[in-house]
Amino acid sequence: GAGHIRVVRRLVSGWWALHPGVARHLGSGRQVAVSAGAVDLAGAGDPVGVDRQGRLVGTDDDVLDDPGPLDDDLVGVVTAPDGGGWWIVTTAGTIVARGTAEPFEPIDTSVYPHRLTAVGPGPTSGLVVVTADGRTHSRGTSYPGGLRRMPASGRVVAISPVPPSD
Repeated sequence: GAGHIRVVRRLVSGWWALHPGVARHLGSGRQVAVSAGAVDLAGAGDPVGVDRQGRLVGTDDDVLDDPGPLDDDLVGVVTAPDGGGWWIVTTAGTIVARGTAEPFEPIDTSVYPHRLTAVGPGPTSGLVVVTADGRTHSRGTSYPGGLRRMPASGRVVAISPVPPSD
């Protein structure tokens, strides 16, 4: 089997479930191999892999983009709203902008006892980063943060945007 689902994301081509090394389209059941390691989605069509070095890797194992060495472990990748760029976020709080993504200031992680564990798109733009205990940091979005901190018995491992209410 493909293993546990890590995350489900919507791309232009529909909803995809990410398993370690495999992305599966939830509508058609189509599966594509993606790079091992910290797999996420970026781009505006089929899923691609993002390896632990932050390199964007296509389904044919071609390196599509290489941002250079990262300063710490990869938290995740968020696609820019226009689909032409993405942000790579590390556990050290560094945010690497690629393609058309706007550059953002890093997150100062030295003042928090818990590591950054999840990143997702902001409600309308930018990105939101969350620590294991639920502290939120936003960049490029008016999202105010302020999630209630998580209980000690659990930790945040993924976040998903919800469209703003009218």
